[in-house]
Amino acid sequence: MAPEHNASEMASQRHTKKEGSLRDLFAKTPAKKARPDEPPVIEGDAAKSQEVQGGGDAPLTRSFMEHLFGTLHGDFDTLKQEIAADVKEIKREVVELGQRIDTLEQARDTREEELDSHRRELLALQDKNQELQYQIEDLENRVATLWETVKAVIRGHFIGIAARFNKAWRTKRQQLEDDIRLLEATHGRSGSLAMQRQITTLRKQLRALDSDRVEYALLRTKQKYYTGAIRRDIYWPIGFGRRWRDAV
Repeated sequence: MAPEHNASEMASQRHTKKEGSLRDLFAKTPAKKARPDEPPVIEGDAAKSQEVQGGGDAPLTRSFMEHLFGTLHGDFDTLKQEIAADVKEIKREVVELGQRIDTLEQARDTREEELDSHRRELLALQDKNQELQYQIEDLENRVATLWETVKAVIRGHFIGIAARFNKAWRTKRQQLEDDIRLLEATHGRSGSLAMQRQITTLRKQLRALDSDRVEYALLRTKQKYYTGAIRRDIYWPIGFGRRWRDAV
């Protein structure tokens, strides 16, 4: 809107300048020599005083009027050309403003399309992020489940080994006790020295078996209190040491 305001201001200044030039023209028009049949032309302050004294009925010559109208016609043509040039300039500026407005509207539409595209991409990234979080949680749950499964399998193997050990221990102890009772019964009838040595050997084996049982029980008792600290010093290369230590 600033170019239109400047153009109108320039046109107003030109119009004011033309009015001033017309006033100067009236004031500076040269005096014509009066013909014998015409009264003399009085100009300037004398004419003004005569108009005041005579009631404004001062005579005007034909040549003066022709010169006046010719000058007015030329000034009017010049003013019309200047107005036409100003109008043309204003139209050109209006066209430029319209083009700039169209360009800005297109840029705004482009920015809005880019903004909508960025919003859609942001929503897609948020969905992808949520999906990745679900996958990470699933993997963590799988790792925890796998670790619990491994611990259960290892615990089952230890339980099986302990059960087989207890069964073998009970079987061997029962066998030794049966052999000792049989040898004692036989030795009571015969009183053989070799049989006495054999009974002593079997009793030593029975005491050694009981000692092994006690040592095993003590070892399990110590492991119950100290194996956790030992396991925390174990290095796991697959990266699950921290979770395994927390689980322990």
